[in-house]
Amino acid sequence: MATLALKSVLRMSFWVKVMNDPIVAEVRSFRDEHAKQFNYDLDAICSDLISRQERRDHPLVSRKNKNKPAAATHTANALSARADRP
Repeated sequence: MATLALKSVLRMSFWVKVMNDPIVAEVRSFRDEHAKQFNYDLDAICSDLISRQERRDHPLVSRKNKNKPAAATHTANALSARADRP
């Protein structure tokens, strides 16, 4: 029972830190300023973000294999390397 209470306190402590993080606060502030420009209209906000993405001057990152996460590939390679060992 004490362990469950301790886990709960630790989990709550983590979220309090996240909620009060200055970087998170800054991101939320920028997001709110952007939303305010469109009177918090979600369709208008999304349209703006899509148009910004289309006008970007830098490449987007794309995954080579969308069906298989990179971590799974790395794990599979590590396991096959172990199997090759005597």
